[in-house]
Amino acid sequence: MLDQNSDVSRLLDRLELKKLITKNICPNDKRAVDVAITDEGLELLSNIDKQAKTMDSILHLTDEEAYQLSELLDKARD
Repeated sequence: MLDQNSDVSRLLDRLELKKLITKNICPNDKRAVDVAITDEGLELLSNIDKQAKTMDSILHLTDEEAYQLSELLDKARD
């Protein structure tokens, strides 16, 4: 069976199930959905930011090296 939802819709549904966002139908356009991050979502982002800063201090990468690493990791996933 094919899922008619877009990837973004499925992603938002998963984030909503995890209580990281809320979705509300836009009052002006019933086809649109307003999305807001929850306090739990903000807390998760804060924790991710702390971990990223820790990794930055451990790896000592320049911006160019970090970009290259990101590109290589993306390539490895494909």
